[in-house]
Amino acid sequence: MKTIYSLLICICCFTVSVFSQDSLSTRPLTEFEKSFSGAIDYPDQLLERCIPTFTVMKVKFNKKGELESLDFSDSAFPQFVQEVLAKKNKIEFHYLYEDALKLGMQDNWILVPIQINTKIAGRCESTIIPYDLENSLLFAGKPLIGRHYLYHKFVANVGIGVLYN
Repeated sequence: MKTIYSLLICICCFTVSVFSQDSLSTRPLTEFEKSFSGAIDYPDQLLERCIPTFTVMKVKFNKKGELESLDFSDSAFPQFVQEVLAKKNKIEFHYLYEDALKLGMQDNWILVPIQINTKIAGRCESTIIPYDLENSLLFAGKPLIGRHYLYHKFVANVGIGVLYN
């Protein structure tokens, strides 16, 4: 019985230490989020109908740390994809590369879950539907294969007639 308790204590200590290492530096995450939010104008066609976005952005860098490939899961609306692709040069993707490099994951695809909630005061508020969840890990109808680094989830709120912090 003492062995089981000792094992559980060791597992808990190890788990805590792993998570604490992950949170040592949040600067790249914060800077990437600011850059993404500042560059993207959420499409009016989606906002005016309270349509949220729940997707996974798939990013790949070359050996120099430059953006090589940018793709979105099947759950992304075309208007959102077009907006991001049109503004990709204004987004500071190098912060994703810096984080991946620290962990030795720079050669893998980096997956960034993105959730953008919408709301119009007194009229509607968005809801993520099962379709979005089911298709968030499909790319061109196929599941992900290969090595990937799952980055932190990016969450934003956009609206008309509402204030967000």
